[in-house]
Amino acid sequence: MYFLVFTGRKWQNAMGKSGMTWEVAGIWDADTEEQACLLACQEMGVGTAFAVQGYAWGVDTMRAGQASKLGEQLDPIARLERMGQQLSDRLAAALPAPARQHLEEGDIDGE
Repeated sequence: MYFLVFTGRKWQNAMGKSGMTWEVAGIWDADTEEQACLLACQEMGVGTAFAVQGYAWGVDTMRAGQASKLGEQLDPIARLERMGQQLSDRLAAALPAPARQHLEEGDIDGE
């Protein structure tokens, strides 16, 4: 799960007024909100954090696969990369799943 984490910094002005300023610390891929907050606090050097669960989407977070722009000519390197990806996908689909061996209770050597 992805969490957008805000960290809080306490402040106080010359007149004695105090408060907290919230800053975006970053986005963490963590199992829980607590884990994301802890990582943000450790990195930012603060003691207060707030995490909001979200969904990460964007050009940098997802692979588009074989999608291409209609009418666009691919350069030779892009065509080779596409062919390599297609070959890799076909091989992955064609290979059988690895056989899992199961030992019966009390069976030591698999015989």
